[in-house]
Amino acid sequence: MDVSGTSASRPFWVEVLHIFALVGIAVAQPIYSALAGGPEFLVAHNASSLDITAFVFVLSVGLPLAVILVEALVRLVSLPMQRGIHLGVVWALLVVLALQTVNRFFGDAVVTPVVLATMAATICVALYARSMTARRLVSILAIGSVLFPLHFLFMSPVSKAFSDENAQIVQVDASNSTAPVIFVIFDEFNPTALLKENGEIDAVRFPHFAELSKSGWWFPHATSTHPQTQFAVPAILTGALPSREKDAPTYKTHPKNLFTMLGGSYSLNVHETLTSLCSSTMCTAKKEAFDPSSFASDIYVAFQHAIFPRALAAEILPPLDAGWNNFQAGAAPREASAESHDVSVDQEKLLIETFKKNANRSRLATFRDFISSINGGEKRLDFIHLLLPHQPYQFFPDGAFYQGVSDIGLTHDVWTADQHVIDVAYSRYLMQVGLVDSLVGELMQRLKDVGIYDKALIVITGDHGRAFTANVNSRALTEKNADVLHVPLFIKTPGQKSGGVNPMLVSNIDIVPTIADVLGIDVDWTFDGESVFAKNRTESDVLNVQFQDETFKFDRNVIVGTPLLDWQAKTFGSGTSLADLSISSPYNRLLGTDTRSLDVAEPPPGDGLRLTQNFSAFEAIDTRNGYIPALVSSEVIGLHSEEKAWIALALNGKIAAVTPAYKDINDTQRILTLLPQNSFTDGRNILTAFVIDPSDELGFIPIGTTSERYSLESKADGSDLLLSSGGEAYPIVTGKTFGTVDIAEVDGSTITLAGWSAEIDKLQPAKLVVAFINGEFACAVSPTVNRVDVAEAFKSSDVAASGFSTQCPFKGDSLAPSSLRAFAITPSGAVGELRDSGK
Repeated sequence: MDVSGTSASRPFWVEVLHIFALVGIAVAQPIYSALAGGPEFLVAHNASSLDITAFVFVLSVGLPLAVILVEALVRLVSLPMQRGIHLGVVWALLVVLALQTVNRFFGDAVVTPVVLATMAATICVALYARSMTARRLVSILAIGSVLFPLHFLFMSPVSKAFSDENAQIVQVDASNSTAPVIFVIFDEFNPTALLKENGEIDAVRFPHFAELSKSGWWFPHATSTHPQTQFAVPAILTGALPSREKDAPTYKTHPKNLFTMLGGSYSLNVHETLTSLCSSTMCTAKKEAFDPSSFASDIYVAFQHAIFPRALAAEILPPLDAGWNNFQAGAAPREASAESHDVSVDQEKLLIETFKKNANRSRLATFRDFISSINGGEKRLDFIHLLLPHQPYQFFPDGAFYQGVSDIGLTHDVWTADQHVIDVAYSRYLMQVGLVDSLVGELMQRLKDVGIYDKALIVITGDHGRAFTANVNSRALTEKNADVLHVPLFIKTPGQKSGGVNPMLVSNIDIVPTIADVLGIDVDWTFDGESVFAKNRTESDVLNVQFQDETFKFDRNVIVGTPLLDWQAKTFGSGTSLADLSISSPYNRLLGTDTRSLDVAEPPPGDGLRLTQNFSAFEAIDTRNGYIPALVSSEVIGLHSEEKAWIALALNGKIAAVTPAYKDINDTQRILTLLPQNSFTDGRNILTAFVIDPSDELGFIPIGTTSERYSLESKADGSDLLLSSGGEAYPIVTGKTFGTVDIAEVDGSTITLAGWSAEIDKLQPAKLVVAFINGEFACAVSPTVNRVDVAEAFKSSDVAASGFSTQCPFKGDSLAPSSLRAFAITPSGAVGELRDSGK
């Protein structure tokens, strides 16, 4: 072995070079690699080019210099001590580097990757200490400390995400136009929801869309160009077809857009949600400032995910698929389709989740704030992209809300084969579309109040739709779900008094050319779209969409063919209020029946039939705070019917819903339904449940329900007990993993809680999660949400249904981290505390 150039004779500048080399390859490059594939991360943080450059400087220069400074100070005191510390730093960086390699092969294990990485690093540091050849190799690697940041800044997709504070407004003459422009893009909006069976807008359920279609033009055959928001919205705003080369939804990649077209002559009131096409020099709406601490925190979490074994990361780290930022705040209930912890993989799945960290009424408040900001001035653009009626489905048409669980029935973005589960999801979707209609009504009234409705150019559309078909993807584009590209489009021109239906095939990339046409603006660039009012308009029946690595070719007439309409009409009817919406069933005639008139059998002996969902939230309803715990999603214990069983749920003595039992992915009998909002009253609400016995002339077998409340008790020996109002006393187990609370967010009078809970050594989802705030019982929820990440982390589908999501009543303005405690009650009777994933 070549042992020349020992540590005693090695100059310090060589060691400095080695620190730069190893920090670059072990720390900086993994972070650059993760961020390079997802520039939306930087957009979400509102990072400017200066912010990004500063981050790169700190990571590639500041971090190694900090290590070098420590070594230099120690070197002044003791050269041998400095050399020892240097070898320790080299060893630690080699462990980090080795972990990233080993995890690719043993990512589902915890101990093995750590042991192998430690052994490899120890061998390598021994070679480094004794061999000049090894040290020369490290010296050569130092070139990476220069190349990595340069490539990241100037050659990776991140270079597209540099915000341009000094963007030049495209010189377009709009001086002859004074008409105000109101432009709203809704998200995940399948326009079939608006229709009656004859294809007309259902004016009873959606009166404001019906009104808009009478005063403006309704285009029922409008299509989108892409099923992913980060491609679809920029395409709408530029009038250009989406391109993989322009995957960053920023001004720099899309400089010729609606905002630059109008920015020279119009004032801009712009509210972008997931894009940043409007330069800060043009937009009057203030964007959230770049937060270095939040940015650094998210980078640190992403780096930990890169080096930790997947199973360990899932247990102790905040998830990355909670959005594009604020990882430490935790994630809302994750969709079953989110399969990867890599921020650069499957960007749309992460992008969709951005809004979920504000998963209650913030979307509603955002739109109402936008409405209030409209001041009635001329030569003004008011624009908003709103994540409605996008999941999570949690709203009633009047804005009241319930538990926003979004992925029941989905596995890897594919709908279940159980039609009832899809029916319930769609009924919740219709309710949320009802809210969108209400908001459109509020917008129209505001425009009338400020005196600009008649003279305004109003455009309302969607970025893409969503599919609701058994065994078909809900969002990821396939040959079977072309209707995810069908979108609503309404256009009212200035001075227009009457409108109607325009049956042309149009696209939402026709909107910006239409605005230019209506306002009489000449632009010096070409559009892929064309004004819907062009005299010699050309129409193509073919739409080519590049989705991920595949190109799809669709007949646009098929896209707009409303394949869900017949099913929608048969299942949900039409021409009736959404307040009276019900899913068609053989027992709908029972709805509204007084339970005192039922032929109720004796309850089965023992524990018998019972629902596992805890209904303690029904004990004290305050409809004024807007929260109604209307979603029933519960396991049915003791139900062994070979045929489909039907369950009647009564609220306050009246049958409010009739729902079939179904089997989930674990072959467990469950029920799922949304109770009508108008069946709840203020104060105590009593839920009763029955199995309908068709063999006994509609006999009814009672099902037990629980609304148990819980308390905590500390014993003299320092241990804790969880006590139930039913008399059970559960010792609280310590030192074991029972799951995590991924999100705890206050919104007004409620707090949203979400996470997962299971008894890992038995591979069983928890029976119940009980939450306390400031030592007082807050709520209880049964895990039902499918968590693929948990199943993958513990290599068992048995814990897939371990996710939970609920809202709890809350009094106060903020929640101290120590105020919230959550406990799992498992099927075996073990009780343990859930960890806060943000800690």
